[in-house]
Amino acid sequence: RRTGYSQQFNLGVQQQLPNSILVEVTGIGNISHKLPNSNLSIDQILPEILGPTHQSQKDRPFPQFSNVTILSPTIGDANYIAGMVRVEKRFSRGFSFVSSYTYSKFLDNSFEGGSTLGKDNGPYSNYYNRSADWGPSPNDIRHRFSFSEVYELPFGRGKNWFSTGPVAYVVGGWTIGNVTTLQSGAPFTVTTQTNTSNSFSAGSQRADVSADPNLPSGQRTVASWFNKSLFIQPALYSFGNQGRDILRGPGLINV
Repeated sequence: RRTGYSQQFNLGVQQQLPNSILVEVTGIGNISHKLPNSNLSIDQILPEILGPTHQSQKDRPFPQFSNVTILSPTIGDANYIAGMVRVEKRFSRGFSFVSSYTYSKFLDNSFEGGSTLGKDNGPYSNYYNRSADWGPSPNDIRHRFSFSEVYELPFGRGKNWFSTGPVAYVVGGWTIGNVTTLQSGAPFTVTTQTNTSNSFSAGSQRADVSADPNLPSGQRTVASWFNKSLFIQPALYSFGNQGRDILRGPGLINV
């Protein structure tokens, strides 16, 4: 069988403007299936029988084993779609810059390598309900803007100002450069400290949430980034109703 295949497209147009300025608009998309995923436990108690009398080792599908795991199962799906605008000024008269803005949406049900905030046991919540694992990827950065420029100051030998004399050696030959990056925050999930589903579940138990917990940007603080009062521990023998990666962390401003 085929493992890890994808379909993608890339459409773009370019326009050359005066003063060596190039404008490019691009659309990018990728749909992938059968991606290798994190290890998956298949020895979870069936939700239909889960309860006070069915919560022990004997109730697991393979009670004779401490666990049964599929290594790197090829069950991951992902889709990415983005639009990008890029503006570039070729180097002339001592000045050049390049700037780009990307709006994108990246959804998956797979697990990226390394540790991911809120779900270090993988994305799985309930082995028998994989649809609950579909959501924004931890790499889903919706907005990203970057800008970089180089400017040769017009001072010194061969320049318009202070081209001769001792001052030319002091103020000449200087270049100013700037790199700026602005991007929105990455998503994360709230999980319970103790898994009370008692099902030997394939991953962490997500908390129950009663409404949208995201706060307006003006109300977010380090101590209270989202509405914590909306999260509660799920009832015994149940799985949380929270979707995957419904919250967003802080963005990035780097100059």
